[in-house]
Amino acid sequence: MKAQMRAALVGALAIAIAALGPGSAALAATSAAPGFTSITFDVSPVNEGQLVTANGTFSFPADVFPYVTVDWGTGQTSETVGLAMNDRSFTFSHTYRDDAPSGTPQDTYVVTFTLEDGDGLVSIVQTANLVVRNVAPTVTMTASPATLMVSDSVTVSGSFTDPGVLDTFNVVLDWGDHSATWTKAYTASAAKTFTATHPYASAGSYTVTATVTDDDTGVGVAQATLLVQAPNHPPTDLVLTPSGAVENGSATLDGSFADLDKSDAHTVALTWSDGSASESLALAAGTTTFSTSHLFTDPGSFTANVTVTDSPGATISGTATFAVANVAPTVGLGLSASSLVEGDSVTANVTVADPGVHDTFTLTLDFGDGSAQLVQPVSAGSFSTSHAYPSAGSRTLTASVTDRSGGVGTATAPLLVQPRNHAPSDLVISANAIVEGGTATLGGAFADLDAGDTHTVTVSWHDGTLDTTLTLGAGVTAFSATHVFNAAGSYTLGATVTDAAGASVAATTTLTVSAKSSGELVDGLVALLKSMDLEQGTQTSLLAKVDNACGALRTLGNEISAQNGKKLSVEQTQLLSAEMAKISVALSCPAGTFSVTKASIPTAAPRMSSRH
Repeated sequence: MKAQMRAALVGALAIAIAALGPGSAALAATSAAPGFTSITFDVSPVNEGQLVTANGTFSFPADVFPYVTVDWGTGQTSETVGLAMNDRSFTFSHTYRDDAPSGTPQDTYVVTFTLEDGDGLVSIVQTANLVVRNVAPTVTMTASPATLMVSDSVTVSGSFTDPGVLDTFNVVLDWGDHSATWTKAYTASAAKTFTATHPYASAGSYTVTATVTDDDTGVGVAQATLLVQAPNHPPTDLVLTPSGAVENGSATLDGSFADLDKSDAHTVALTWSDGSASESLALAAGTTTFSTSHLFTDPGSFTANVTVTDSPGATISGTATFAVANVAPTVGLGLSASSLVEGDSVTANVTVADPGVHDTFTLTLDFGDGSAQLVQPVSAGSFSTSHAYPSAGSRTLTASVTDRSGGVGTATAPLLVQPRNHAPSDLVISANAIVEGGTATLGGAFADLDAGDTHTVTVSWHDGTLDTTLTLGAGVTAFSATHVFNAAGSYTLGATVTDAAGASVAATTTLTVSAKSSGELVDGLVALLKSMDLEQGTQTSLLAKVDNACGALRTLGNEISAQNGKKLSVEQTQLLSAEMAKISVALSCPAGTFSVTKASIPTAAPRMSSRH
């Protein structure tokens, strides 16, 4: 019966392989006869060392214990799994340790699946092709030291990995200097590490390349970069040139040096002996000069220690000395007054300025009068003190300020001390009596104990005119002034004498100005007519009417009115009318004795004549 069943199974099974996309294959039975129902197996190319898995189902009589065997095509023992009576599925996994030692980048394996019963009566086979690819080795490498000198050696250390555990390898080290390469072969079981050393004969930048090749032409590469330097030449011939300076001023330090290594960069370190912070200057490759400035706040002798260091660390040092000169303080002296009276005090204001930040100062103030000098320490800024002068005279105050380095600044200020003033006194004035129209003379005299005083005399006439001012020189104590009084009356004349200090004395006197007689007034009127530049006939006619009588005044007034604006100008008419009014008063003429009509049209200005 088993033989019959076997024939029936073989005859009834047909297998078809259909690709289910790029990575799978399926096996399917065409009938319900015993056989594989499906096998799911990714046939996409895999890398060596990668795990692959096959899953399958099949149909089989219920009373049979099936077996499934898979042969991975590696030549190694196949795998067989015995399933339970009713188990109709299986799973197999496998890792390809290598793509096969064929020396090619990839190899193809035939994977065979076999389904059979426990007695070997049924044996159904299905195959699939699987490509296993080689994986190139992964390489790491370090080089020490990364920077070295000519003739020194570098040591490179590295390792590599490869999932193909059966691969063999060849390692080649290229030193990058056209020297012979370092080569080493590795078996599959050998430790995958390498170490080698190499000397460099020339300066430059080099790249060390490690190339690892497996037996299937896979290549892995690692690189390291080296800098090989020539022997360093230290900097030489350091020359330092310091400039002079004054306190709180900047000095300049210029420097130069030489270095045979033109590619070296340099650092210049400066340490100052004045306690200020150190400095550092960075110089680019090829630069062998430098310049810097430094502020010295105090005078004295100071040094700068200079060290030039090249890139590899070689140095040269030197010292520069600076002479920092002291600056004398600047002194100002001001007085509260340029002059004063003996016995009074003056305030002296002293100012001190100095560029020295830490300077101290001593003030010596001489008051110029033989008294003790004021000596005391002061600070920069201002200082004030007062001093009284007991006696008159011309004085010079002197302020001298000395700093701690001996620098001296001086300032002076003049002061006039005047004696106390004595007011003028004993003023006596007098004036002679005059007739109206006459000139009065006011005379006066006074006393002043200060013989050197000058004086100003102000005379008030009290007639409505301006005062008269006289200036008297030193020692002059008498004066006189004149003034014309045109109106009769009694006048109180005043005089005030003031000295240069403002002290004064005043006095008054009475002046009597008598009125003129009518005859004198008539004579004056005649003289006025004769002085006018009139036509001969007009002048003669007017003179003929002048008389010391009220009736004559009336006749003359009528004539003047008739000629006003014609033969007589308005001004001439006014002058004549004024004189006639005086005569009328002197004669006690009744009101309205004469009147002069004003001209409607002004004429030319009167012409004065010298005719009598």
